[in-house]
Amino acid sequence: MSIPQPRPPMTGSSGPAPATPIRDELPFTAPELITHWGEAYEIVTGGRFRARRRDGQGGWLDADDADALYVMIRDDYRRERVPRDYDPPAAR
Repeated sequence: MSIPQPRPPMTGSSGPAPATPIRDELPFTAPELITHWGEAYEIVTGGRFRARRRDGQGGWLDADDADALYVMIRDDYRRERVPRDYDPPAAR
């Protein structure tokens, strides 16, 4: 069994660095996705893995597995952070 190695840092990011470090090691599990990203993204698992930003920007991210969804979420978050304390209008 091989031990996953950290991924090299991404370069050329146009946005500011996130306030908290983004975990870059794979594999990721569905519960880890929800624990780490659930405040910023609505995450749906079971068959397909899907996520959408809680601030309403953009559409669904859709992947075959938790690792692929993690990469999509991470890249989306690096382009534009999602407020972790977002209060959608329907919740008011």
